[in-house]
Amino acid sequence: MVDLVTETDKACEDLIFNHLRQHYPKHKSIGEETTAACGTTELTDEPTWIVDPLDGTTNFVHGFPFVCVSIGLTIGKIPKVGVVYNPIMDELFTGIHGKGAFLNGKPIKVSSQSELVKSLLATEVGIHPSAAEEFVQVGCLCSTFSRRWSLHVREFEL
Repeated sequence: MVDLVTETDKACEDLIFNHLRQHYPKHKSIGEETTAACGTTELTDEPTWIVDPLDGTTNFVHGFPFVCVSIGLTIGKIPKVGVVYNPIMDELFTGIHGKGAFLNGKPIKVSSQSELVKSLLATEVGIHPSAAEEFVQVGCLCSTFSRRWSLHVREFEL
C-alpha cells in the first residue's frame, strides 16, 4: 500500500506542477511530496504555489470520500488564493484574499455561533496522539463533535 500511496501522490503532484509551470513559469512551488523527498523548502516573498496533491491517499485508493487536492498561492508570504477539491464528492472550495470563500461557486461563511458549548467542532487528528488528546479536551466543551479523514476537508463551527 505504501508504494501505491507514494506513487499516486507523486504522480498527482507532478501533473499539477507541470500545469502550473506552463502557465506561471517564473513562480516557485512547494509540494508535499517534493518537500518530503528533498527536505524543507522555505517560503519566500516570490509568488509560490503550495500543493498537497492528494490528502487522504489511502481513502482515495479505497474510494472513501474524505480526500482532497489542495492548492494555494502566496505572494509576499501572504496566502492570496486557495483551492481545495474533493474529487469523490465533487466539492470545490475556493478562497481569494479579500473576496471571500466559496463552495462550488456559492459563498460560504463562518458560523455566527459564539458559544463553544453550542458549537459543533469537526477536525482530523491524523497520526499524532497529542492532537487527539487536545481534540477530546476541546471537544468536551462543545455540544457535539465530528471527525473527518482528510486534513484539508474539515470544519470548524464556532
